[in-house]
Amino acid sequence: MPNRSISDRTPLYAAVILAVGLGIVVSALALLALIFFF
Repeated sequence: MPNRSISDRTPLYAAVILAVGLGIVVSALALLALIFFF
């Protein structure tokens, strides 16, 4: 049953991790764009 409880909580953690990861990637790309274009 520990598998079930973990799978129930996984979507929330996955969403948070994806949101943070996307934020980091977007900010990094923005910084690179500023450096290269300006």
